[in-house]
Amino acid sequence: MNSRPKISVIVPVYNVEKYLDNCINSIVNQTYDNLEILLVDDGSKDNSGSLCDEWALRDNRIKVIHKQNGGASSARNAGLDAATGEYIGFVDADDYIDIDMYEIMYAEICEHNADAASCGMVRESKNGYKEEWGSADSPVECVDTLPWLKAVGEANGILPVHTGNKLYSAEILKNVRFNTNFKYAEDTLFNFEAARNMRKIVIHNVARYHYTNNETSASNKAFSEARFDEHRVMDIIFGYAKSNSELMQYCVKGDVMKSFRTIKQMFVSSSCTEYYPQIRKRIIEHKSEIFKSNLYARSAKLRTLILWLVPRTYSHIMKIYGTYSAKKYSRLSGAE
Repeated sequence: MNSRPKISVIVPVYNVEKYLDNCINSIVNQTYDNLEILLVDDGSKDNSGSLCDEWALRDNRIKVIHKQNGGASSARNAGLDAATGEYIGFVDADDYIDIDMYEIMYAEICEHNADAASCGMVRESKNGYKEEWGSADSPVECVDTLPWLKAVGEANGILPVHTGNKLYSAEILKNVRFNTNFKYAEDTLFNFEAARNMRKIVIHNVARYHYTNNETSASNKAFSEARFDEHRVMDIIFGYAKSNSELMQYCVKGDVMKSFRTIKQMFVSSSCTEYYPQIRKRIIEHKSEIFKSNLYARSAKLRTLILWLVPRTYSHIMKIYGTYSAKKYSRLSGAE
């Protein structure tokens, strides 16, 4: 009998037959073998659901949940409701993980008496392009609740807010679920709510989670009003953070930097530009704080000044700069 605690790995599955075998292979071959693998078929229209059933016949650690399509958050919640492990992990069905990812993160949790662990990631494109978030020589850090809440609230990058690069104690997720009202940034809200239940988390940003640049995934869809979910999520986080002025400063910074990115995406895509005044307002209403605070780089302060004084000029600059950046990334990543 395996004396180590069980890890429940939740995999939301929707129309990913091209990627699914690679994903599941990376999980079933983990060096940490006391796993419960929950494949949640979210109403797939391709062969994904049948592939899940075939895998369940091959490995008795795999359980398959078939449900009507409700989106990734709904599928993850179904997995959470069914999970029986003492620890919880998430892997997106078009991604894969290093063979020792859970072994290492569990050991780090035990060593530091922590409630969760987080590792680095690498984004991989079909042409072989790789972008690593983290490095092989990253130190191991143990972070208490408030600094981690700041990191999640401030995050303008993927590592603090993604769920796939983390291992959570099931205890801290008892009252935490994904908000199904959001198509984007649901991971941010989930991680912020989970962080409120943590005592500490171990961070070791060696890239062990492989994020596949799948052209059909939600993150690669054209810019639309749904992308404003990021800011709706931040409004909820503001409600949690308002009682702590220090935390609130970091959450405001997170929303300000997301707002800069949203404006660039609007004008690069020529989509939803009618919302420019609303997103601009989210930044300008904090201009005094931005100009005075050491949290903001000089470049952010300069952008705020231009956005405040000459908003039309700022929108033209963003369209030119953003289009150039998008083309450069497309050439490197093969996204064209």
